Amino acid sequence: MGQRLAGLRAWVVDICAASGIELASDWQCLPVSGDASFRRYFRLISGQQSWILMDAPPEKEASLPFVKIADSWYSQGIKVPQVIAADLSLGYMLLSDLGDEQYLQHLNDSSADDLYTRALDELLLIQKATDVAGFPLPEYDEALLQREMALFHDWFLQDLLGLTIKPGVEHL
Repeated sequence: MGQRLAGLRAWVVDICAASGIELASDWQCLPVSGDASFRRYFRLISGQQSWILMDAPPEKEASLPFVKIADSWYSQGIKVPQVIAADLSLGYMLLSDLGDEQYLQHLNDSSADDLYTRALDELLLIQKATDVAGFPLPEYDEALLQREMALFHDWFLQDLLGLTIKPGVEHL
């Protein structure tokens, strides 16, 4: 077990005790798929309850904007994980678990209208959300789009698959 995971597990025990969350003796911390960043996610399972643990190394990830925006959006009724506890100096967070079911599992001719309506309603809430003072979301312009598109190259092709693509090469 890595040093950060060991630290996260110790933090979980302390933070749950301080928050009044009783952990079962056989609680588990299982990896959950991540994203294109240095953050890692784990599902904390204790009995019939589960939470999400985020490990965001503070020297590589600035987590304060995440916490501020998540808290604001949660209070505005947007379906985002609730930040239950966070130690930004360590880069650890305990979040509510929204589950791992995806719409795709339930999408069919009879469910499509309802599922897409619910998704669009949520996007509308996000669009109407008030800005968080000091943490504005960036305008989604061409420069941001290009940075986001570069993640595919940097995180997927290079880091995950170990491929090197030469400039001007349009296909693998």
